[in-house]
Amino acid sequence: MSRHVLFVVHGMGVTDPVGWADSAMAKLMEVAKRYEQKHFPMAYFENNVIVVPINYSDILTAKVAEWQTDAAGVDAFARTNKVEDHGVLRWLEASDDVQRKFLWSHISHVILYRFFPLIRERIRVSVIRQIMEGIEREFVGQTECRCSVLAHSLGTSVAHDCLHILGSNPTWKDPETEKVWRNAFKPDDFRFSGIFMVANVSRLLQTDIKAYESIVRPGPSLDRSSYCASYYDVRHTLDPIPMPFPFEPDGWQPGPDVIAVQHIRDWNIHSLEHYLDNPGVHIPLLRKLAGTRSIGHRDEHEAVQAYSQFAVEAIGDENVQKIVTKLLDVVRIAKSSQAPAEYLSAFAQFLSLVDDLREVLE
Repeated sequence: MSRHVLFVVHGMGVTDPVGWADSAMAKLMEVAKRYEQKHFPMAYFENNVIVVPINYSDILTAKVAEWQTDAAGVDAFARTNKVEDHGVLRWLEASDDVQRKFLWSHISHVILYRFFPLIRERIRVSVIRQIMEGIEREFVGQTECRCSVLAHSLGTSVAHDCLHILGSNPTWKDPETEKVWRNAFKPDDFRFSGIFMVANVSRLLQTDIKAYESIVRPGPSLDRSSYCASYYDVRHTLDPIPMPFPFEPDGWQPGPDVIAVQHIRDWNIHSLEHYLDNPGVHIPLLRKLAGTRSIGHRDEHEAVQAYSQFAVEAIGDENVQKIVTKLLDVVRIAKSSQAPAEYLSAFAQFLSLVDDLREVLE
């Protein structure tokens, strides 16, 4: 059996261009070892699963630095980069101290990808190039190609857009290097084994490529309108970031596998590592990477039943309960958001509460 390549696409926030995926992959190895004594093929997993981190934060970080020096520079930056305003600039001008605290490190990345077409295009070019190079590098001399995608937060929108472009064109010309790739990875001949969208914002941030109409959906092997065997939509009931315009396609046959979790085991419930800790999330991923029989149904049932929903130090803690109540309020606000300013404000409130929760749990 050939190697299985897992492309991992990060979410919002400043990331290390080289080692950003290390903590998430360390978490994946940690949870895999929980099943090692129950016949999980750990040696196969370690030797045959190739992780390819996809990074685009360098583009965002450079652009944020261009406008961060002074507030007056935002308007000029927006004009130069053809912003699709939708009230975003007014939100930037009116944002309070709490919102601005997280503007440069997190929220700016969402704004840049969603509302600045030139930057969005640069990110798409970079990510498609990384995927094509990863496939070319990892499958040289291989007779079989198996790939999956694990995308998180903002990365779900980036991954969605890039996969649709990748699977919809017979060739792809890199506008920066002018290299022309013959695309052997169209749905006629190839499909991803699994696409895992964690805290999915692909509908919330959609622009020219619509989430419900693209080929990034599950389907049978000969279906040219689908691009994967399995599509997993992973959500947390207290994570408000994917709540506005939630991903709920109607009429998909087959539909996505929805994985809903509600655990609080870390101060940042939105983090990819926190999602992966839950057996409801990591078991389907491990099975996709190491084979459907790698974790038996009885082992899955035992793991889910034994998994504590709360960190030990958080059980019964009044401060945590207060913060959870506030999180539920933010979730309600996020669900009812109809304008960019509203959900950007909900993002900022959530990030502030994450800071509060971290202080309690640490």
